[in-house]
Amino acid sequence: MAQGSSGGVLVMPNNFMLAHPERIVTQAERYRVPTIYPDARFATAGGLLSYGVDAVDLFRRAASYTDRILKGAAPADLPVQEPTKFELVINTMAAASSLGIEIIPSPVDSVADIEQSISSLARQDNIGLLCPPEAFITAHRDLVIALAAKYRLPAVYVESLTRVPRWNDALRSGW
Repeated sequence: MAQGSSGGVLVMPNNFMLAHPERIVTQAERYRVPTIYPDARFATAGGLLSYGVDAVDLFRRAASYTDRILKGAAPADLPVQEPTKFELVINTMAAASSLGIEIIPSPVDSVADIEQSISSLARQDNIGLLCPPEAFITAHRDLVIALAAKYRLPAVYVESLTRVPRWNDALRSGW
């Protein structure tokens, strides 16, 4: 993957990965591989983007669950709880620029601004696109995805700060 001109890595959360964020981020930077991480510690260590559950919220909710069990509730009778709060951290300064990923400038005021930004990016080698959840870009989501596909730019479109980033069709098609 490091030898190719396209691709990226999604680091899955497990004990090994979570124990070595600096080492994993360093290797991703060394080989200039865009990487999405499962925890904010990776973005803090210099990684490009992290999206995962809010661990503090999980522990807070686990305390009330434990309290219910200690007060006599049968664990089998308690509903399974899923995470409800997620964190998105984008390291826009150093990480994005070192990987050749351009962030659409915000605020964008017109469709012409979007078209001009994406077409100018297309003239550069080994570059990708990160679209922030800015109101004008969100309103013109289909245009951004179509232009990224037209120019074969790998792109991450962040719909909101509470939902998983959505890869555009150009990336899904294996470019």
